Parts: sequence; structure tokens; C-alpha cells
Amino acid sequence: MTVAKRKISISLDEDLVAELENGVQSLSAQVNAVLREDLEHRRRQRLLTEYLDQLDAEEGPVDEALIEKWLPRYREELSDSDDSIAEMPPAR
Repeated sequence: MTVAKRKISISLDEDLVAELENGVQSLSAQVNAVLREDLEHRRRQRLLTEYLDQLDAEEGPVDEALIEKWLPRYREELSDSDDSIAEMPPAR
């Protein structure tokens, strides 16, 4: 299935354009893929936040002592498989 395309004009940082122009795919295809991935990530984060808020409402918040106990191990395990974990916000 082909997705309809819409032409737009955007401004990008020169260093980003230079790096993307070295890619195998067209600039448009690369920007489209990155945006699609980022929007999917944002959607999943929003759904996770909504789910956690629902659990907090139903069960009460997680004990802060448990968060402090398990968060370092959680971050360590995730860092083995995902470099973006370093960007993870602190516990709420």
C-alpha cells in the first residue's frame, strides 16, 4: 500500500543535511523514516504514561523506596540493550 505524500518546505541544520545526503536513501525518505520512528516513540511513551497514571489511580503510587531500590538495576539492564536509556528522565 502506498501512502500519499505531501510536499512541504522545511529548514534543517546544515550538518544534518550533509550527513543525510551521504545516505543511500533520498533525503525525503530518510527524514520520513526518522519522523515516523520518533512519532511512534512519542505515541508509545504517551500510552505508557497514561497506563502508569491509571495504575497509580487504581492502586496508589509505587513506594519511593522501591523505586530507589530497583531503578539502578533497571537502568543497568536496559543500557545493555538500548543506548537511549541514558536519556531516561529521573523517577517521578
